[in-house]
Amino acid sequence: MGVKSYIVSTKEMLRSLKKNNIYSNTLFVLMRLPVKLLQLNRP
Repeated sequence: MGVKSYIVSTKEMLRSLKKNNIYSNTLFVLMRLPVKLLQLNRP
């Protein structure tokens, strides 16, 4: 998964959370980045 895909999915998540009246912000959603990087580095 590339960076562009990550950005698109992040925007979609934020839009969905806002639409469903669930509190979040960009920082909370971006906190999943370290986990994603660890997944990409696994053999």
